[in-house]
Amino acid sequence: MRSPKFLYYGKTDIRRMDHWLTWKDGALLIETPALKQPKLSLWPFDLQEGGEWIYQKGENLVREVDGRQEVLRKAAGVRFVRVGEDIEQVRLIGHLEFLGEEYDEVQEYLGTIVLLNGKKVTVLSGGKTWSTDRGKVTVRGKYVSVAKNGLTDVWNGEEVFTVNGEGYVVGQVSSRVVFREKNGIVREAGGGIIGFCGGDTYLLGETRGRTVIWCGGSVRLLMRDGWRELGKSASPLSCSAGENFAVIVGEETTITNIFDFSKVSGLRRVYRSAVDEKRAFLTSEDGTLGILDVSEEGGEVVNVLSQVTEGRGAKLAISGPGEVKIGNELVEVAREDGEEMVIEVEPRWLEPVVGKVTVENMFWSSINEVWIEAPPPQVEVEGVEAKVAPLGKYKYGEGNSVVFLKVHYSIPGAIGCSLIVEAMGKSQAFIAKGKGECSARLVGTLSQPSPFEVRVSLRRFEKVLTTLSKTVTPTIINKPDSQPVRSKSRWGNVEEERTVWTDGEFVWSAISRNQVDYRGVLFRRVGEYSEIIGGGWRKELGRCCGGEGNS
Repeated sequence: MRSPKFLYYGKTDIRRMDHWLTWKDGALLIETPALKQPKLSLWPFDLQEGGEWIYQKGENLVREVDGRQEVLRKAAGVRFVRVGEDIEQVRLIGHLEFLGEEYDEVQEYLGTIVLLNGKKVTVLSGGKTWSTDRGKVTVRGKYVSVAKNGLTDVWNGEEVFTVNGEGYVVGQVSSRVVFREKNGIVREAGGGIIGFCGGDTYLLGETRGRTVIWCGGSVRLLMRDGWRELGKSASPLSCSAGENFAVIVGEETTITNIFDFSKVSGLRRVYRSAVDEKRAFLTSEDGTLGILDVSEEGGEVVNVLSQVTEGRGAKLAISGPGEVKIGNELVEVAREDGEEMVIEVEPRWLEPVVGKVTVENMFWSSINEVWIEAPPPQVEVEGVEAKVAPLGKYKYGEGNSVVFLKVHYSIPGAIGCSLIVEAMGKSQAFIAKGKGECSARLVGTLSQPSPFEVRVSLRRFEKVLTTLSKTVTPTIINKPDSQPVRSKSRWGNVEEERTVWTDGEFVWSAISRNQVDYRGVLFRRVGEYSEIIGGGWRKELGRCCGGEGNS
């Protein structure tokens, strides 16, 4: 699967406010309902986020510079608005009031506030105000239309003009103002009919002189014989169109080439959009930004640079910004960030596998399947030797038997395996990585000097990958004829004699015990004492107590 070609992916702090995109003098700006904000330009790219902000936060009017906030005013039940260089209040509780005049209704649309009463309409936008007689009000972008008496007065934030017929201005393309009459006819404000739309109408843009509109849930392109539907969308404020492309935000969000109708698909969470000749500009509701080059297709999302070898995992190159998740059939070894992210992986069970790699960011997600090869792990056993002394004991462990062996291994990948050697109910574990060998010694007990099984297994994440078994017959070791070592010890009236034979590896022992007379009682007169190896006892009439030798 190929990825969209992201030129930029990041996030801006919009203070948890609504926002929209506006082209002004060739620059694409991010605008908010803030009473004052720094320049946030997506193209040319210039985010002056540390500048001065003045905005409403609950009951507070807040000023913020470089992240430091101060409360300028606090008032309940009001909407702060900017009028010229001053900040005024629209009272919302009780009587709706602005500058001493009462109103019946308030509407707000992308930073434009409309106040209505029985006689007039007052519009507040961008620090400017405009009032006119009451009529049917419609706001589309910067255009506020008030239809009445067969005419429509339109304010664009700078000047007022009048259009014959009742309806509303849906926007402007090139020098043409597009107007929708109340009967559904869409035409230029000063002339020819463009088409018909029976529902709400929004102007999305222009493609080489051909108008693109949103009409009642349908994105439409004006062709010679009428409208052609490009897609469905319930979000007209999220859609846009430009010279070559249209962004259609619907159940499936796409960027559609208007000439060959090819699509960049798989997009999501697009809240606002704009396009120019070859770029698409996307924002999410939380202020995440994406700039895509849609004039050419991006590369493969995941490219396999190398496969698993002895001691190394497979290397994958990831294109496109976002979080990378590896499926359970693969294990991640390492990752390096750079112009392209490179991730080292290997199959969980060290066998060829189709692995899944998911790359996703706020606007786009891609699940990719990659074929990862891995040579099978190898293990060999040599030099197995077992010994048993039926009547003896191994000198360096608990038991009468010992087995020695050497294991050679070759393990693909970088993580390695657990190498387990088992025999006589005992086990010994090693970490096996790459190519190498290990020597094992297991000490156990055999009740009979019979052949027994030695098992070598490779385990990884609790799974046995391979097992090698060998049956070994132990060599019987008997007591040597060498001169034994004897020692005696005594506990009370019991004397023990221990006889030990050894061949340097096994030990045989014999123990005999004899009872002897006990002569450990001393009798003394009251008040006398006797020293016994430096200590003494003093015996007094009626009791006996311990003490130092000179007591």
